[in-house]
Amino acid sequence: MRWVLGQTEKSAATLTSFKLVEVKVCGVLSADSSEFGRIMKQFVSMLVLVWLVLGTVGCGGGSAPVDTSMKPALLDFAQFLEALPADGVKPPKKLAEFLPLEPMAPMSAEHIKNGKLEYFWGAGLRPGGQAIVAYEKGADASGGWVLLEDGTVKNLTKEQFATAPKASKK
Repeated sequence: MRWVLGQTEKSAATLTSFKLVEVKVCGVLSADSSEFGRIMKQFVSMLVLVWLVLGTVGCGGGSAPVDTSMKPALLDFAQFLEALPADGVKPPKKLAEFLPLEPMAPMSAEHIKNGKLEYFWGAGLRPGGQAIVAYEKGADASGGWVLLEDGTVKNLTKEQFATAPKASKK
């Protein structure tokens, strides 16, 4: 059984009322308005129940908290530095050398240019290295995310930052 909305016209130009009709294979019959109300209440109740269940249980589409730290940008910068030797390029020694390479560091480039990420110009990655290559602005004063020579990104306290070795130009 299927419900459709039938139309009645008061005049040829204006639709003024609607009536619900029940469509069956053998013909069209008028439906009782109290039956329609009962069905609509059940339908709305079912929708609310489904909404509540999906809202509390979730269906995997919930949004995760947005990472506003510089960690993703430092990870991007680590990939940038890692790719340089394969392309036969040395790490940039100044901003002017970095600018042509900017497309290789899509997430971190803007942060390097605007000073939100500090970089020890000319420093690169090396296996096992523990010196700081780059860090988020303010990490030296209050702690924060740093990129080490081995490519790892860590969150250091102000004290850890002060005692950690800093990378030098190669």
